[in-house]
Amino acid sequence: MKNYDAYIFDFDYTLADATEPVVGSFLYALEKMNLQKSSRQDIINTIGIPIGESYTILTGDDSEEGIELFKKYQKEKSDEITVPNTVFIGDAKEVLQILKNRGKKIGIVSSRWGQRINDIFENLNSRELIDFIIGTEHVENYKPNPEGLFKMIDM
Repeated sequence: MKNYDAYIFDFDYTLADATEPVVGSFLYALEKMNLQKSSRQDIINTIGIPIGESYTILTGDDSEEGIELFKKYQKEKSDEITVPNTVFIGDAKEVLQILKNRGKKIGIVSSRWGQRINDIFENLNSRELIDFIIGTEHVENYKPNPEGLFKMIDM
């Protein structure tokens, strides 16, 4: 097995599960916009995709006005429910702790807002496990574009 100095992880469904707050905030935004509710599974299928693209996938609307309104309402609810309702997946915390105990650097590159990831780790009393976070506010081009990974490598 190779011995690396640093490990880079995705966030959603790799380290953490934010399914309930994502579904809840999307349903809230759709309801506020008087749009037909999407199914839970359809919303789950958009996790990891930038919110504007998710909105278009779910509604068929690609208007800037619709996207911005959806983002506003989704964030409104997400600000309330995401941090306290996101949990680690399986043994993710233990794996991160083992890597830190071995002196490894740990980074996260995500299509999620980086400050929200920071807040989630704070809430889980685990912020010390992560050295660097690259979120949507740190890049112009979202994954799968490698910009976030290149920024992480340069840190």
